[in-house]
Amino acid sequence: MKFMSTINKTAVVLDFDRTLFDTDSFKNDLAKSLSDLGVTSNIFFKLYPKAVTKNGDGVNSYNLNKHVKLMVRVVKFLSTKQTREKLLSVFKKSYCYLYPETIKFLIKLKQNNFYLILLSHGPLVLQRLKINHSNIVSYFSEIVVLDGKVKAPFFKKMTKKFNRVWFVSDHLGELQRVKSNFAKVKLIMKLSPSSKVDFTKEKRILKARKLFTVFKIIKSSEKLK
Repeated sequence: MKFMSTINKTAVVLDFDRTLFDTDSFKNDLAKSLSDLGVTSNIFFKLYPKAVTKNGDGVNSYNLNKHVKLMVRVVKFLSTKQTREKLLSVFKKSYCYLYPETIKFLIKLKQNNFYLILLSHGPLVLQRLKINHSNIVSYFSEIVVLDGKVKAPFFKKMTKKFNRVWFVSDHLGELQRVKSNFAKVKLIMKLSPSSKVDFTKEKRILKARKLFTVFKIIKSSEKLK
């Protein structure tokens, strides 16, 4: 019965990091949180790449515990427990790192009866912690965290379940892969402040720097149906 009740809705799948959430500021504050323990930002970011792996879609996944172990090896007398607690304290303030328009954007989508799905990558427990403390869970009908998995099975399921599916992400590579494999899915690239993309080479994907622009694109397209 649930399947039949959602099939005629439009699903809007939203990436989390750098789409709704200011990941760059968040990472900077993770680094700053360790300064009183003797970990400089230089050490934090030098070791950061070694704590990151890429999944099959080419999206980064951060391993906090691995990062802590690396820093403990480099900084004398650094406590594993204290370091982890400091980093997790920043995760618990995730609501501070939502882009200013994120909440109003989600409210507008809900008011227009779109079926909202949050799609994210990363270790399940850690990513869930960040999402839960961002205070946006109530706006979504589904929350999916792909812990090292690729997106293809997810979108295969979505294209069968819904008549129309939108996917909004900051990651050009994964948008291109979805476009190649699921022509039915409509795509928007949310440009983050750090985005550097030459769109003269990629005209198949709509782009927007503001979330309100994303909303206008989706709403105007759906009115044509």
